[in-house]
Amino acid sequence: MKKTELLKLAWDRYGRYALTASFIEKTRFKRPLRILDVGGGQEDYLSMFLPSDKIIVLDKEKTDLPNHIVGNALNMPFKDGEYDVVVSEDVLEHIPEKSKLHFLNELFRVAKNYIIIAAPFYSKEVQKAEERVNSFHQLLSGEKDKNLIEHKRYGLPKTEMVEAWLKNKKLAFFKISHNYLPFWEDLMRTTFLVRFNSTLYPLLEKLYIWYNKNVYPMDRAEPSYRKIYFISKEGKAIDFLKEPDKKGLEGSDEKIKIYVAKILSQALKEKQAQIQEKEAQIQEKENQIREIYRSYSWRIGHFIIKILFPFYQIFQKLIQALRKQDEEKNEKG
Repeated sequence: MKKTELLKLAWDRYGRYALTASFIEKTRFKRPLRILDVGGGQEDYLSMFLPSDKIIVLDKEKTDLPNHIVGNALNMPFKDGEYDVVVSEDVLEHIPEKSKLHFLNELFRVAKNYIIIAAPFYSKEVQKAEERVNSFHQLLSGEKDKNLIEHKRYGLPKTEMVEAWLKNKKLAFFKISHNYLPFWEDLMRTTFLVRFNSTLYPLLEKLYIWYNKNVYPMDRAEPSYRKIYFISKEGKAIDFLKEPDKKGLEGSDEKIKIYVAKILSQALKEKQAQIQEKEAQIQEKENQIREIYRSYSWRIGHFIIKILFPFYQIFQKLIQALRKQDEEKNEKG
């Protein structure tokens, strides 16, 4: 896939997979590498970034893609050390709390050289940001986002838990923060807004391209939504990223808000147009009703109803009286 097409990917997906691909290229020791993407979902995003490598996607959902395998991430159908690199992108938060360590051990078991784990990690700020974003989703759709519901049900992973596991396994690692929390919150709200108003997608795509070209490599400020662990089973972990240039991030917050404002403005315009269209339809129906009231046939029908209705009422009373007489006769009989 051409880079111009890759840049159109959703900002959060592009960022974590681009960083993963950068690490793999930096540590590459052969071509092709055998890479396992655990929980890669319905698409094969990693192959878009690493087309020359042999990539297998393991997921619980079945797809028609030839390199997808349906399986359980807690009991993977692979031999020990079968893959040069094992990748897990935003999966750990969807694993029940009691099974998180077992999941990490499975990643360790099937990896030969490197493990990459990306996920949102718990903090009070992250928890509150997810709650606010989920409330916005509910406001738009009437229900909460299923992924964020799972985050709450299973619990966001904690860095202390992962790093205690790394220490116990004596693994070298390099950790980066990713997705500055205020950026994440603004971008998620905008993504949800467009999810329920697809005509706005061209504006959102421009935002994705701008973010992916200009912000993602430097989007490592705290508080962050996501952490990415680059883990080596061979020894010293490689710090493959330069310290972000803070000057490069200057004005990014304002630019993101400008893009968001444009999308919101367009959404309001479209909503206003929909309201005007509905009002015009209502007005048309009211005009049709007025025409019916004015029509000759309606007036004749209405006149007949006015004359016949009293007779109808008398007839109904007569029927009721006759029924009552029959009931009284039956009781006496």
